[in-house]
Amino acid sequence: MKTTPCSLIAVLAFAIVGASVTHAQEILFDFQDGTDQGWSAAFADDDATLEHPIVDVNGDGNLWLQITSLGGFFDEAGFTQSNNPDVDFNIAFYAAVNNPTTYVVEFDYIIDTSATTDPGTFFQVSNFFQSGEPGFSFVRPSSATVELGMAELMAASVHTGTASFPITPGLTGSDEMFARFGFSTNGDAFGDVLVSLDNIRIGPAETDILKGDINLDGSVTFLDINPFIVLLAANGFQDEADCDCDGDLDFLDIQPFIDILAGN
Repeated sequence: MKTTPCSLIAVLAFAIVGASVTHAQEILFDFQDGTDQGWSAAFADDDATLEHPIVDVNGDGNLWLQITSLGGFFDEAGFTQSNNPDVDFNIAFYAAVNNPTTYVVEFDYIIDTSATTDPGTFFQVSNFFQSGEPGFSFVRPSSATVELGMAELMAASVHTGTASFPITPGLTGSDEMFARFGFSTNGDAFGDVLVSLDNIRIGPAETDILKGDINLDGSVTFLDINPFIVLLAANGFQDEADCDCDGDLDFLDIQPFIDILAGN
């Protein structure tokens, strides 16, 4: 069995002096507090413009933000954060803007056409993004995030799934004081289409993570000690270093890291 030298523990303990909690660059809206968590009208600059219904769609206690599509193209809902670059939303948003290959936007959806007299020939859910000062760096994906065709709409009235995609290229990280993200719908149904959204997330793409492999060489060895100490002392974050899996990198990760290193 591997042993961990006392000097290692002493060095790691020393490294936590002055270290503060650092969160992962991720934001999640799950609506489980019963509020719309700041979502408003598509281009509103504050939450007071529109309160979205929060609904227990399936009767299982899980809450969803609900928007109603009245037909045609319409920007339905948005989340805007301005004048504060240190909030979780802006941090996650600009991490995704600047790392489009390793970050994703995800959400669960329920599309319900049961109230329509005719579900139409197509229905789409799309997204939009805006960075920098209001009015600049606005982009939409080239195609819909979720798209239902005539055959799907005729076959069922309720459609569920999870969408996951990289943030749309074309944004800039020049002004992290402002960020906006929203949803649009489009379709030709006769009647209201209910779109329920949950677990709206901007964050790192989920991959197989080897906890403790700080230097990313595929194994956990004593070569990971120094990168771990450097990361912790710098108040940085890396998924592999979050050894207690609580979404933070702090002194609480030291003992789990030692245990992983020792083969426990």
